[in-house]
Amino acid sequence: MPLEVQLRVRLTDATYRWYLLRQVPVRNAAGQIRHWFGAGIDIHDLQSLEERQRVLVAELQHRVRNILTVVRSVFARTVDTGGTLEDVADHFRGRLDALARTQVIVTQTPSGAVDLENLIRDELLSVGASDGPSLMLSGPDVSLSSSAAESIGLAMHELAINAVKYGALKFPNATLDIRWQVDLDCRGARRLTLTWTEQGVPAVSISPTRQGFGSELIEEALPYRLGADTRLEFLGGGVRCSISLPLSD
Repeated sequence: MPLEVQLRVRLTDATYRWYLLRQVPVRNAAGQIRHWFGAGIDIHDLQSLEERQRVLVAELQHRVRNILTVVRSVFARTVDTGGTLEDVADHFRGRLDALARTQVIVTQTPSGAVDLENLIRDELLSVGASDGPSLMLSGPDVSLSSSAAESIGLAMHELAINAVKYGALKFPNATLDIRWQVDLDCRGARRLTLTWTEQGVPAVSISPTRQGFGSELIEEALPYRLGADTRLEFLGGGVRCSISLPLSD
């Protein structure tokens, strides 16, 4: 019977490579094995590719499970906030689109890291807002993990939608200032602080008596999911929101 085996071979430089060894017996007229004939094939690169594929499949399965969990949570909370069926469908569709935009950015890099500024700009562009005298963005380059990007992206979506309906993105003389910075905490760990400040909004309503999806996301979900410190205020002139969270290395 032919013999086929895969094994790691130690080379003269002390490194190891995978080889595929194949051997077949050579018999005489009486059917006795006189010797073996075979060859060794270097399959190290193929093994590395197969291992990488297994890791990617496992990562994809993990990511799919995570995003489905987030979608279920978003749907449940959207329904719980009440409203007409049309309103619920519209809000859920917008939040699902925000998650989809984040996933597109996540898949653009092998590490799954997301650039914070691109994330914010995508959410603003989705509601028709771009740079100008009434919109200011400033801050250093910051990479977010995929899980942090999902939550921050949703928070930016909720703030942007609120600004379009009631705040700085509705009134021509109002301004929206979004800025962020990275500092070191008392333990030397990096921490991101992001602020969303609206000014010049006339006739601002008082703070809502019922907590909506956006308020719950910022005040409860972000601290729970990301260990963030958050503050959401409905002030005279517009909304102010601050989010501070630890950054992974």
